[in-house]
Amino acid sequence: MNKSPLKFSESILIHQSQEVIFDYTQDYKNRLEWDTFLVKADLI
Repeated sequence: MNKSPLKFSESILIHQSQEVIFDYTQDYKNRLEWDTFLVKADLI
């Protein structure tokens, strides 16, 4: 039996411009607020 890879997705609606969202997600001090898969994030 050949098992296919596990896949998942999540969607949210954000009422902000793409520029604001990009800047927010690229600022690593905000990383743990929006990336729920992480427990800790260190920029090295």
